[in-house]
Amino acid sequence: MWSNAGRASAGSCHNPSIVPPGISLGGIKSKALIVIVLLLCSITFVIAAIPHYRLEIDSPSFKRDGIYEVSTGEITFKWTMIKKQWFQEKGIAGVGANVTIREMAQKGTTSLANQRGELKRELPPGKYQVRIDTVEQPLSQSITLEVSEPLEGRAILSGTIVGIDNEDIRISGAQVTIDEIPGMKPVESATNGVFTIKDIPKKYGEAVRICVIKEGYESYSEDVVLGKAPPKIKLKRKL
Repeated sequence: MWSNAGRASAGSCHNPSIVPPGISLGGIKSKALIVIVLLLCSITFVIAAIPHYRLEIDSPSFKRDGIYEVSTGEITFKWTMIKKQWFQEKGIAGVGANVTIREMAQKGTTSLANQRGELKRELPPGKYQVRIDTVEQPLSQSITLEVSEPLEGRAILSGTIVGIDNEDIRISGAQVTIDEIPGMKPVESATNGVFTIKDIPKKYGEAVRICVIKEGYESYSEDVVLGKAPPKIKLKRKL
């Protein structure tokens, strides 16, 4: 009898409880979960407090197969620096940048220092590499630009796509088409919501119907008179 009790007592000494008396295992898990949540919130808070910047090209806006296309004449290059902080984005216009324009065929290069958010330049027909380097932040954007002579008897249509509830929200990536004209390829709205359809085989003063499709929004169509005020298309989110 004594021998068995002694073995039982000895066995219990070799398996002590890892939870001190008076403290529940559930309480320890709850506190650990709270600590993890607080750490994640702190990391998110720190990331949100740090400003992040990116550079967006506002003009030129028409792009096909990754190449920006414009007609000869005065070309406007325009850029905006986007600042993201505290889960909000703010566009900063007039940001100084050094602009380099390189003609790809003849390999001639033009450099213009500290242009304030915009540059107007006349370029002859050809293909160019344009690089914009901001002065205030280490941001850079490069685009390929093709300059060509305008086609006779063809029209150009530009417009802007915004949100129906807030016109300050510019909608990018929307597909704009003129379905009534065979062979017209769709174009995509830029980051500032602007789209441009070139080489429309109609005269100014004639009407065309444009159709707009964007994922998450209701499709939209409108009759537009070429040569009139650029349309502002307001898209409505799907419910």
